[in-house]
Amino acid sequence: MKRRMSPPHAAVEGPAGEAANRSMEELVHALQVQRVELEIQNDELRRTQLALEESRDRYLDLYEFAPVAYLTLASSGQIAETNLTTAALLGLERQQLLGRHFTSLVASDDRERWQRLFRGLTRTDAAQNAELALMRGNGTVFHALVNCRPVATEQRDPVVRLTLTDISEHQQIEDARHFLLECGNRHASEDFFKSLAQYLAQSLQMDYVCIDRLEGDSLHAHTLAVYADGAFEDNVSYALQDTPCGDVVGNLVCCFPEKVRERFPCDEVLQTMGAESYVGTTLWSFDGKPIGLIAIIGRKPLANRRLAESLLQLVAPRAAGELVRRRAEMALRESEERLFELFDEAPLPYQSLDIAGNILMVNQAWLSLIGRNREEVIGHFIGEFISDASLATLSLEFPQFKDRGRVDAPEFDFVRPDGSRRRVLINGRIARDQAGNFLRTHCILTDITERKHAEQQLRVAAAAFEAQEGMMVTDADSVILRVNVAFTEITGYSAAEAVGQTPRLLRSDRHDAAFYEAMWDSIRSKGAWHGEIWNRHKCGEVHPEWVTITAVKGADGEVSHYVSTLTDITQSKAAADEIAHLAFYDTLTGLPNRRLLLDRLQRATATSQHSRRQGALLFIDLDNFKTLNDTLGHDMGDLLLQQVAQRLAACVREGDSMARLGGDEFVVVLENLDRSARTAALAAKKVGEKILDYLNQPYQLAGCEHHSTPSIGITLFRGHREGVDELLKQADLAMYQAKASGRNTLRFFDPEMQAGVAARAALEADLRQGIRQQQFLLHYQPQVDGQGRLTGAEALLRWQHPARGLVPPAEFIGLAEDTGLIVPLGQWVLATACAQLVAWAARPSMAHLKLVVNVSARQFQHPDFVPQVLAMLEESDADPRRLKLELTESLLLNDGEEIIAKMAALKACGVSLSLDDFGTGYAALSYLKRLPLDELKIDQCFVRDLLTDVSDAAIARTIIALAQSLGLRVIAEGVETEVQRDLLAGYGCRAFQGYFFGRPGPAAGLFAENGDPEILG
Repeated sequence: MKRRMSPPHAAVEGPAGEAANRSMEELVHALQVQRVELEIQNDELRRTQLALEESRDRYLDLYEFAPVAYLTLASSGQIAETNLTTAALLGLERQQLLGRHFTSLVASDDRERWQRLFRGLTRTDAAQNAELALMRGNGTVFHALVNCRPVATEQRDPVVRLTLTDISEHQQIEDARHFLLECGNRHASEDFFKSLAQYLAQSLQMDYVCIDRLEGDSLHAHTLAVYADGAFEDNVSYALQDTPCGDVVGNLVCCFPEKVRERFPCDEVLQTMGAESYVGTTLWSFDGKPIGLIAIIGRKPLANRRLAESLLQLVAPRAAGELVRRRAEMALRESEERLFELFDEAPLPYQSLDIAGNILMVNQAWLSLIGRNREEVIGHFIGEFISDASLATLSLEFPQFKDRGRVDAPEFDFVRPDGSRRRVLINGRIARDQAGNFLRTHCILTDITERKHAEQQLRVAAAAFEAQEGMMVTDADSVILRVNVAFTEITGYSAAEAVGQTPRLLRSDRHDAAFYEAMWDSIRSKGAWHGEIWNRHKCGEVHPEWVTITAVKGADGEVSHYVSTLTDITQSKAAADEIAHLAFYDTLTGLPNRRLLLDRLQRATATSQHSRRQGALLFIDLDNFKTLNDTLGHDMGDLLLQQVAQRLAACVREGDSMARLGGDEFVVVLENLDRSARTAALAAKKVGEKILDYLNQPYQLAGCEHHSTPSIGITLFRGHREGVDELLKQADLAMYQAKASGRNTLRFFDPEMQAGVAARAALEADLRQGIRQQQFLLHYQPQVDGQGRLTGAEALLRWQHPARGLVPPAEFIGLAEDTGLIVPLGQWVLATACAQLVAWAARPSMAHLKLVVNVSARQFQHPDFVPQVLAMLEESDADPRRLKLELTESLLLNDGEEIIAKMAALKACGVSLSLDDFGTGYAALSYLKRLPLDELKIDQCFVRDLLTDVSDAAIARTIIALAQSLGLRVIAEGVETEVQRDLLAGYGCRAFQGYFFGRPGPAAGLFAENGDPEILG
């Protein structure tokens, strides 16, 4: 309370006194004013002090309870200040930290590095960051990002302020990445999955990890690796139903942090192991289909769900890539919690910049807009966070902004860390000090990204409305409000003619009421419909259109408009029809192709089943068609096929089907024949004979007359007793029977044909198995000279079948030739023969013997035949001079120069060559003299009737004389009597083979007990 001031002495009278009194009063007044001012200043100081104390309290509260771990270190390295977050992070009480050396919290491996860093900090004012391994109070180690900033104080020694950020999860993710990189190139798939399962179990401290592949039905899974309780287990298959793995399929991550057994009481694995937690993820293929999963199970609640899910999201693409042969890696997404900011969360983004454009202050809304945290932006130049174009604008606007003192709504693009952009308007002013100097900016940002996007969408929509597709907009009552130019081009109606009308203007009357009702049902239930509609053009023509109708709803949820797009598909539909025709019809003849035939035949059998009437399938093949192609060319062949198709059409009834299977093969399907098989067969035969008659008529091919005949096979059908493929096989067999009967005829399918085919198929299967099981053996028939001395033997193949017994060569050699099995059989014979030669060479009395091996034409024509023979000789160490290959005369009819080259190569290595069955084939003598042969063999057909048929005797004499003139040896096979031998010897033959000298048998039978070659005959 203010007190009244009393004068120090009485007033002075007189003029001088009056002046003195006035001076005194003025002084008193001045003192009173000064006192009031001092009291006012004192009040302001008290309020300022209170404000400072409140500010300090707020700062201390923010510091104490901030979610960031703060520490202040003295120059000695002791902890001077810290907050609760730091204590919680380190697992210690705050009092346990104060006064403690920070070095004691650093793991031993990082202590020296920290000490060097700290010593440098005390000598500089530059902030530094370091990743250190720190120890918690319980002894566990975690990785932290340590931000160190020296701070000068009023005291002599500076202090260092630290912020700690736990990056353990980040480190574990990095460890996972290193694991994937390290094992990616050195693990096979199985080892990789095992390593991955073990790694996940150890990293997440879980008890059970399995990596599975989904079976085809996605209802079962098969484990690829199972790691349980520190050991690997065998892989198993299991059903996904009633398991958490079933919930995983189709989901990125499925997590049950606790009580998983209660959620899935039927899962025996969970119940047996006492599982408490579960986390799993799906492995996806590159086309977006689930192909596998990773499942992790623990007996305790899941400690760190985010880490588990992050690890799964990290390894799942690599695991999926391994499962599909490492095609591509799925992108890994990491999510980091934004630090809680120390600023109030105003609804509008706010920023403050210094005179250089560096960021001084931002609020949470600004950080949310930009997608950054406070540590990333404070002190940084604003240009780091905007686009290049916006930076150029800033360079122009900022100097003017400083001059004007205000900024009014320039647009800037802020670039977020993910590369996306936010367009903002900036309004702000400049704060200056009392001298008018620039202090800082205060700016409010308005996010206009969505508005700009909407404007762009409107521009796109406007452009789309004028696109090539016709567009029509109607109101809720289907009254046309707007159409585009393409609509006019498609329909012929101008905008003036269409607006105000309804889409009935285009109706063609091709669709009934049910069609339109279904269309509107779809629009009402789904909000859209699309499909093909036939509309009528203004000129009256009807054409197909592809129409999409979409309902547009207002804010009240009611339909306000309908938007339709129209595309004229006349040309594309015609093209589709053409493609369909090409898919089902033969382009040369215009007849249905095999695909359409099978469909029609399927329907024909179904119709026959229902009507119980017979049908017939006629398989037609042109005789000697290949000869026509080879002599006159394929153009003439195509003309013939076209005329055959025309003649076939004249032979069948309307409703019967014809088709060209390919080449010169045609099929006719007759339907609705009599219920009696006999009567139906007669009708089919009549049609077949008509076809024979029509196709036997001369053809005019480019002005030349040509004759062609068909062979026809017929089979009857009724119902589905035989499948369509079986019917075609039956008719095909009957057709081949017609060809075997001399061609230009028809034959009906006989079940005995099928039996023959089945028997042949069974024999082929046995033959293949016999080769695999080595059921074959070699018998040897002796060959002798003119004195009866053994000179060698011919190796003859025998098949010792476990059920059929000893199968004669005549029963399987032909089949082996047809199927190509003669090649592996021949290789086995050659290898066995080489081994026999080596055995004989070990005994001096037998070392001179030659071994004859028959080689089929197919085997000899194999590209690798010569290298294979030479390799067998080298591997077995057999003498090539003791090996004689016997070739058939039919071999000489093809690839003459290549045959001669192969024979010469064998001859050059010492292998002898004999021509078997000479005189039974068609080899020209002029060709024979070019062959590098050593021997001709007289076929047994000439030897058999040598004494009774003068022609056979003359042929034998001629072959012997021919061989002598060519300088070749000659041997006669099939010699069974002494008279035959003597007669052939008289002709000049000096080598023989036949029953007279010995029947084929095992190698041991060729020699007498004393080990010397027998004198035979």
